[in-house]
Amino acid sequence: MTAVSSTIYLVPIIAACGLLFTIVILGFMHPRVTGAKATAVLALSVSLWQVGYLLELISPDLPQKVFWDKVQWIPILLMSLAAFKLGLIFNTPHSRIWLLPLTIPPLLFCLRLFMDSEQSLIYPAPMLLENPPFSALFYDFTPLLAAALAYVYLLVGGALLLLARAFFRTRRRERIRIGFIFGGLALGAALHLILTTFEVPLLGQRDVSPLACTPGALVIAWGVWRYRLFDLIPVANGKLFESMSDAVVILDADSRIIELNAVARSWAKTSVQPIGQPVETVIPDWKAKFDRYRNAVNVETEIRITDYGASRFINFRIEPIRNARGDLVGRLVVARDITQSAMLLERLRQNEERLRIITDNIHDMVAQIDQSGIILYASPSFYKGLGYKPDRLVGRVGFDLIYPEDIPQMREWFEAFIVHGTPRSYITFRCQHADGHLVWLEASGTMAYDRAGQAGGIIAIFRDVSERIELERAQLEQERLKVTLQKEKELSELKNRMMVRIGHEFRTPLAVIQTSSYLLENYLESYTAEQRRAKIQLIHDEIQQISAMLDAISDVVANRLTRQSLQLEPVSLEALCALTVDAIRTTNGAKRAVTLETHGSPTVFGDYAALQSAVNHVLKNAVQYSRNGNSVQVTLSEQEGEAIIQVRDEGIGIPADEQHRVFEPFFRGTNIGESGGLGLGLTIAQAAVIAHHGRIMVESDVNQGTTFTIRLPALSGKQTPIPHP
Repeated sequence: MTAVSSTIYLVPIIAACGLLFTIVILGFMHPRVTGAKATAVLALSVSLWQVGYLLELISPDLPQKVFWDKVQWIPILLMSLAAFKLGLIFNTPHSRIWLLPLTIPPLLFCLRLFMDSEQSLIYPAPMLLENPPFSALFYDFTPLLAAALAYVYLLVGGALLLLARAFFRTRRRERIRIGFIFGGLALGAALHLILTTFEVPLLGQRDVSPLACTPGALVIAWGVWRYRLFDLIPVANGKLFESMSDAVVILDADSRIIELNAVARSWAKTSVQPIGQPVETVIPDWKAKFDRYRNAVNVETEIRITDYGASRFINFRIEPIRNARGDLVGRLVVARDITQSAMLLERLRQNEERLRIITDNIHDMVAQIDQSGIILYASPSFYKGLGYKPDRLVGRVGFDLIYPEDIPQMREWFEAFIVHGTPRSYITFRCQHADGHLVWLEASGTMAYDRAGQAGGIIAIFRDVSERIELERAQLEQERLKVTLQKEKELSELKNRMMVRIGHEFRTPLAVIQTSSYLLENYLESYTAEQRRAKIQLIHDEIQQISAMLDAISDVVANRLTRQSLQLEPVSLEALCALTVDAIRTTNGAKRAVTLETHGSPTVFGDYAALQSAVNHVLKNAVQYSRNGNSVQVTLSEQEGEAIIQVRDEGIGIPADEQHRVFEPFFRGTNIGESGGLGLGLTIAQAAVIAHHGRIMVESDVNQGTTFTIRLPALSGKQTPIPHP
């Protein structure tokens, strides 16, 4: 046996050990990732199993080979326990309690294994078979070995059942990761079973089961870390944590500050480093609530604090933080300044109270007035209503009490009564109170007849409606406040949607940047120059993608796309649509057919870049939400002085109750799932079309398809469009 041939036989085992040790290192470097430690232990077990197998191969005599074969049982049993631990992690927070009893049989077997000095129970009559380049150990399986192997398969099978149970009880993102772990365990178990059952030789040796578990361990590791994105989520969470508009404080179990964001730091009233300090020391305004809810677990309440003489209302929420075992290890405190909302609600309450008081104190006044307008009778309620005693009113001309500006309309109302007997039912006017202030009255009346049946004037009923006028004004104010409050809620929802979409869309490019940077930093020397340029170009591309998303957000927020911002020139829509469709075809490949049908070649006076952006966004939407194999059709025509661009797809459609919201920033339909996108494309498209004095409309049926129609004013004369690349 030459050194070269020995090396060739050992290379696969050594390479597999190297890969597995990489998984072990990653597992212990990322302990916060669910399943990381268990995966690391599993990979460590398989690698130690391979090391034991390697030492067995190179051992020259029978006793040493038997010893190292015994040693391999320790990592085999540990591997099965780690596999079962993976299944428990995704099903219960108390995995340690379930796992402890299962370790007893492996411990007893290992003790019996190394105490069997005669090797009668486990290794009866072992022998060496000469099979170059290494001699192979051969022995018969005893019942005890068969029981140990059955126990291993029982634990792995239980892990597969637990993972299958978790797969159907968790969300989609976790399903992908659990599916990888399930597939890795199943792959390793299947390969081991096939190779050991049929005694498939590898490199001339009898036992290849250690290598059989390596692919499964690699699949499991991919599932654990690929869908946790390494350290990206903690970094992204840190960015979101600092940018939140609410004050957020993380406390340990003793109410000491572990972390707080910028808003919470601005509320702190101490120059001492807040980390590690009791929260009531750093933010004294919270002391009363913490004293009251110190032992509470989940609380939401409001507090009122006074800061430099001004009152502030704070929405105060305390939520528990638990570890994987379900033990309380800390609290999350979120405080939001709701002063403006609370003041609006208080003003609404005051208005409602005012309305109640008004409705409880309304009294009518009754008067008899002859045909010349002289008051013949006044009810006692005039004193309370206008401050005049009835005897002071009788004999006076009623018009003398009316505010001068309202006299003409009152004469018209009165004369209609006298002449026709059919005046307007009600009239509202102002009357002077005895103390000089004006009172709003509402008048209604009926004809008064004498005993002979002749018209002798009118019976008028006056109602003080000053409160009602005030009420109407209060209602207007209330409506204004409600509109303000609604706008504030909508703005808050928009901010939440924006943060969610930004966080979601930034994760992928940031993950690519993080991974590429890590690879360049740690494995720079192992890459060729071309590979380095590819990694750097990948980082540049992802940075440009992030920059493009930020530009889109900035344009929408700042409303930069206006008529004044356009660079107007004659634009050929036929050429524009052709270039846009070609670009989409290039990026889309053969997944969906994109066709262009033109009826004429309309020209518009507009900004080429803005119009191309609008068509591009609408077309991308159609392609993105069409099923593979379905076509997307773009039709260009001209009708009645308008250029018409229609984009029709056969995709998932838009629910009818959501179609009016598709152009809102960051809005995403309820039926699109987890597809990418910020939700700004149609917003930008609409802004561009409106800036060109055009219109954009949508028609859609769920699961049938969607049609977007863009109408733009067409140029009537023969003007040559400026060509664009």
